[in-house]
Amino acid sequence: MKSISGGLLADGCGSVFSGLLGGMGISTSSSNVGVSVATGATSRQIAFAAGPIFVLFAFFPMLTGMYSIMPKPVMGAILVFVTCFMVMAGMQIIMSTTVDFRGTFVIGIALVFGLSVDILPELYTNIHPSLAPIFSSSLTLSTITAITLNKVLRINQGHGQDMG
Repeated sequence: MKSISGGLLADGCGSVFSGLLGGMGISTSSSNVGVSVATGATSRQIAFAAGPIFVLFAFFPMLTGMYSIMPKPVMGAILVFVTCFMVMAGMQIIMSTTVDFRGTFVIGIALVFGLSVDILPELYTNIHPSLAPIFSSSLTLSTITAITLNKVLRINQGHGQDMG
């Protein structure tokens, strides 16, 4: 968990500095997690080699355009491949700690609500327009459900660690 928190801190600092300099917000791509798990390539030397290439791309947008042309079937295959590893990496993180009854309930309900957006979208057709953005994305609904349940079910337990 220490390396995860360090990565999140670095990602947050990069976003803050980017905003302070008037640039676009930056973010680590979740698909990069899947690629790093799939390939095992997590060395800093790779980042040091890739950094100058990205700086070069920043000054030559046409060069970037050449690398971004990819057939849709290839993009789809990459998306499926990377998603499998992202899901499994997330499950390994969740299961790396002991999850109690409350944590199991929170994770399970959040997953069920998130999946319901994609499997049964008609359940959310009569949602008030101000709440529609929450119920239009499975990720958003899952996240909000997990955070809310985690806080509500923690009310009588005082202060302590969340989800476990």
